[in-house]
Amino acid sequence: HNRKLFADSYVPLPFCFPIRRSDRHTPEGTVSIEEQAVRNSTSPSIATPIMTMVAKMAGQHSMHFPLGASTTVSFDGDQYL
Repeated sequence: HNRKLFADSYVPLPFCFPIRRSDRHTPEGTVSIEEQAVRNSTSPSIATPIMTMVAKMAGQHSMHFPLGASTTVSFDGDQYL
């Protein structure tokens, strides 16, 4: 259905992204926003990522934030909006 409504670059995608140290490492986890799809009263519900519009930009600079007076977390990579 979405293929008829959106150009390829604007098709909604599942909100589920891998978290990794770098492109050379395997994912250490994922970040996702999920909804519970209820089938019926006898079968369990299934969590599936919601569909979102995504703009992806190649990471151009590192971002960082302080955790305390002596610790700062730095991260880089692709950015999604």
